[in-house]
Amino acid sequence: MMDQALDQDNLIKSGVYVIISTLYCKKVNKLVKVDPDNDVYIKKNRISLKGLIGKSFGSVYEFDTHTMQLKCTNLNEEQLLEIYNSFLIDDEESDDDYKDNRFIIDDSSSQKLTKDDIEVLKEEGLSGNEIVKSLVENSSTFKVKTRFSQEKYLKRKREKYSNLIRVQRPTIALLTEMYYAQGPQKINNLRIDSLSQMLTYSNVRSGCKYLVVDTNMGLLTAAVIDRLIGNGSVVSSGYNSGHCVQIYTDCSFVSTWRQSVEALNLPEEALRSCLSSFNLIKAMNLLNCNDQSCEEKIIEKNEMFSNEDESKRKKFEERAKRRLLRQMEEERAKKLLMQKDFDGLLIVCRNYDCNQILDILYHFVSPSQSICIFSPFMEPLLNCFKLLKGKAVNIKINETWLRHYRVLAGRTRPEMNMSGSGGYILTALKVCEE
Repeated sequence: MMDQALDQDNLIKSGVYVIISTLYCKKVNKLVKVDPDNDVYIKKNRISLKGLIGKSFGSVYEFDTHTMQLKCTNLNEEQLLEIYNSFLIDDEESDDDYKDNRFIIDDSSSQKLTKDDIEVLKEEGLSGNEIVKSLVENSSTFKVKTRFSQEKYLKRKREKYSNLIRVQRPTIALLTEMYYAQGPQKINNLRIDSLSQMLTYSNVRSGCKYLVVDTNMGLLTAAVIDRLIGNGSVVSSGYNSGHCVQIYTDCSFVSTWRQSVEALNLPEEALRSCLSSFNLIKAMNLLNCNDQSCEEKIIEKNEMFSNEDESKRKKFEERAKRRLLRQMEEERAKKLLMQKDFDGLLIVCRNYDCNQILDILYHFVSPSQSICIFSPFMEPLLNCFKLLKGKAVNIKINETWLRHYRVLAGRTRPEMNMSGSGGYILTALKVCEE
């Protein structure tokens, strides 16, 4: 029974979020919501997602450019690489050391297939493997190349004609990689190594309460929630998973600040039990007016709709339901804020002064608990450093550093293209206020 439940959790259902990643070509990650009625564009091709429903996460698919449908290959990445490596040709009579590429002329005369012929193969619905195989068979110089040159040739053609994708379950690492590839400014240049260090410095764990200021697509909030409840099994077992209060700085709640949280496909019951939101101005008012109520009551209009305005009535009911849920969240968040015993404060925001935010939210953190602030620049953190003097101990500003290495047989080297800096992280421990 347990195995069947796990198998059901690994199946893609309608309405869940998935990350589609391309294979053997320029890395493209795309977050999409599975809907049988909606399509998604992959490499300029409009593909239907209807075929994903009922399949397992992590499967490799091949999209047919002729029918615009996804077909499951039932092969893993190693088996697909073996197919491509089978195209390599070794000359038994002559050793690879005696081969020479100096007399190979790199022009179109060595390839018998023309551009029009390749387009015909695509229209016929041939897979990327079959197109690459045809190019190898019709190349007059492929046999005389060294094995290293053959591998480079296959890799280049594989990147151009591969139509394989992998459908993965969204995780914090994949979401960070996707957003960073789409544009580092989108998430305030927050890399995966900086995010992991923030969680480590703050000692984010289940059963604790955390204050989070996150304007980066909800990435930091999703990482905290993921550590609090995981896949939701902690909440379903009745264990106290803790709570996360997301502080938003705008006048109203911005839905994009929870995009990453929604992408994790967590149960609604789990999210309601451990996630709530509160406005920064209202939090400041709580400090000034102590126990007095500062929230604004939401008064819904009792509008009458005719049968012809059925769509308007549904939209109004959905909007009223969302407002009610947010009001309930604010009530829960307010009760927690009044206790002023949070186990940590994490701040990642752009277009806002983190020094002013810290000056307000610092009072809600319990003594001896951690404060962690990320910024792509050092200057904002210097102001926070001055503010925390006398109020916290062990104040540090660290610059994160990470470099990727390509590990291959005899060709291990660091990646040449990388970001210059992973940003700066300020960490501190609060002391008792006088």
